[in-house]
Amino acid sequence: MTDFKVDALKVGEMYDSVSRFYEAWMGSSFHLSYWFGEDDDTSAAEAADRLTHKAGDTLGLLPGHHLLDAGCGTGGPAVALAVKTGARVTGISVSPVGVEFANNRAQEHGLSDRVHFEQGDYMSTRFGDDSFDAVLAIESLEHAPDLSQVLREFFRVLRPGGRFSLASYSSDSPMTKEEAGEVPKILDDKFPAVVDGMA
Repeated sequence: MTDFKVDALKVGEMYDSVSRFYEAWMGSSFHLSYWFGEDDDTSAAEAADRLTHKAGDTLGLLPGHHLLDAGCGTGGPAVALAVKTGARVTGISVSPVGVEFANNRAQEHGLSDRVHFEQGDYMSTRFGDDSFDAVLAIESLEHAPDLSQVLREFFRVLRPGGRFSLASYSSDSPMTKEEAGEVPKILDDKFPAVVDGMA
């Protein structure tokens, strides 16, 4: 457990340091965007919201349901799903800066009565058994030092019949030099303001 606390601290510090940049760059979603293909000219922020709803729609959330957003970032997906479904949401993150952003976002949307964020370790939460109707993990499991432990914890806090949805990224193979050479062009096409700001 001590090793994880060190890793969690490092992950939290990393997200603390990049949260403001991501908020300016991506808006309310702190995860990758979902495009339908090369001709899809949807903005990065809208495409990120698309991924939020694609993952969230699988949960079947209804008013009164309680969702755990594990690795909640700055709260964009949790707030969007709460608005769309009427569900209650509790988000946890190892980043105190992200949690502050997220709670401010909930307050700005008038959702503080049913959307709350706190600093927490998804390897071992403070929540009781059967506390949630659903668990959502969007691009947060990449940081888990022991995936089986995380999944055991998620299923412990899920009520019988509850649902779990995740979105993750992976690479089938290392990036070739040609593919790496395309990255600046892709960034410029999808994120021109960011690339201009980085120049």
